[in-house]
Amino acid sequence: MLDKFISCLVDQDYSVLVISGNPPKSVLEETWSSIRDEYSELTASEESSHTAQLISEVSILQSKLFRINFCVELARQVYASSIIDELRELDMPYEFNAADPESYLADLDKCIERSKGINMKLKIKQAELEAWYAENKSKKQTTREDFDAVLAQLTENNGFFVDETKITVTQFVRMYNHLLRKAAALRAATEKIEMQ
Repeated sequence: MLDKFISCLVDQDYSVLVISGNPPKSVLEETWSSIRDEYSELTASEESSHTAQLISEVSILQSKLFRINFCVELARQVYASSIIDELRELDMPYEFNAADPESYLADLDKCIERSKGINMKLKIKQAELEAWYAENKSKKQTTREDFDAVLAQLTENNGFFVDETKITVTQFVRMYNHLLRKAAALRAATEKIEMQ
């Protein structure tokens, strides 16, 4: 029930998870971690989706940059068609003519130059991600009052008392998401009227 979730989240009181017996602290912490992950998935927002996208983009760019640099260093030591194929897959559209060593080395230098653009994209994405982390690090810890305020809004919106001891976390999240969608639609309608 939601009241137990709040006790775990706000007070770090994992004893409310015990059904029977005396499980070790590690089992309670592992259980709480699993519940918290499920809650995070339920409450995933556009912002968290954007963050996941940023993390993915940073990872892809880092991998691409590493692969380019690695392949170029290998290709400087030995010519291998598999290395050249890898560079081409990494959007390096040069000839890589092994019969002309000067041209071949120039093409490898061009790969390094071109990778600087990828490095620039990587730095921009990393800066975005760091800014998001800094912004969210400063956000305050969730309190019981935060949950009480949301429960009061849900009670008013639904026209019946929403009791934290009788509602599951999933039900709470779904009601809250519904309330947020309703508020967003009302805001959009109000903005539309104001623009006319």
